[in-house]
Amino acid sequence: MDKWINRAAIILALVLLGGSVLLAQSATLKSPLGVLLLFVLGVVVSFGFVFFGSLKFDDAPPRADAESGRRP
Repeated sequence: MDKWINRAAIILALVLLGGSVLLAQSATLKSPLGVLLLFVLGVVVSFGFVFFGSLKFDDAPPRADAESGRRP
């Protein structure tokens, strides 16, 4: 499962990179403000991968009764 998630993250990063390259070819983004916008967007996406890339959203939190060892 972890290999699949890692591959999906790499594919997502490549798709985002390709999308930003295609978006950069538009005439409105060839201005200095457009270049700054693409840079800021890239930084935000990069920090998202760095800060939240290790989180696993499908893990269930441990239950309180399982930690105490009591049986119902």
